[in-house]
Amino acid sequence: MKSLLKNIIVFIFGAERRTYTVLSGINKGLKIFASAKTELSLIYGSFEPQTQNIIKHFVSPGDVVFDIGANVGYFTLSCSKLAGKNGKVYSFEAIPETAEILEKNYHLNSLQNITLYKKAASDKTEKTTFLIPDQGKNHTMASMVWHKEDCSVKKVSVDSIVIDHDSELSKLSPSFIKIDVEGAEAFVLKGMKSMLQNNSPIIFIECSEAGRKASWGLLTSLGYTCYKASIPLQKVSDFKLYKHNDFLWTK
Repeated sequence: MKSLLKNIIVFIFGAERRTYTVLSGINKGLKIFASAKTELSLIYGSFEPQTQNIIKHFVSPGDVVFDIGANVGYFTLSCSKLAGKNGKVYSFEAIPETAEILEKNYHLNSLQNITLYKKAASDKTEKTTFLIPDQGKNHTMASMVWHKEDCSVKKVSVDSIVIDHDSELSKLSPSFIKIDVEGAEAFVLKGMKSMLQNNSPIIFIECSEAGRKASWGLLTSLGYTCYKASIPLQKVSDFKLYKHNDFLWTK
């Protein structure tokens, strides 16, 4: 039934990106530049419900939020809406085409509290290569780490930025950080270690298998406690026994 409904919607509206109004969820009523063929959940508002719940629970008016690995900005929009005019969202998206869509999405909604960094947050300031699978079509899986054995990937050279070393970013005191970087979690966390030490923001992170171990080691050393990414919170005592990829860290 879902497949049939999707086919009907694509037939009516086409597969190309166009502007839609989000129908439900945390972004209900906001505009989104999306494809009905590949991003129907963004339009419905059903995209990553657990992430929506976490953001709705932890982001408040006036907050400073980092969205690292923002993709087309679905959750950048959410955080912007919740943080309000006295809050600020710093969004990081390194893939140029994706960053352009993100930029279009917040302009569509006339959001003034978003600053976009078209760079990859990392532990080194350098040119780095992102690998995009499916001949460059699957931007949601673009990674600095994965797909190295895949002959069909498209390679994109991007700039990286170390948050702790940046003259503007290092002065900020974020209260909530979302990280979704397809295998590069350790690089991001190492590059903002001082910020985490000094400000103790809540961290919502989607971890790869390698990232689970690296994140656990670094964040526990900074005094963070790990929880399942769900409400109400449940403590995770051993990441090896927790089979999901989403983690919430607080002090």
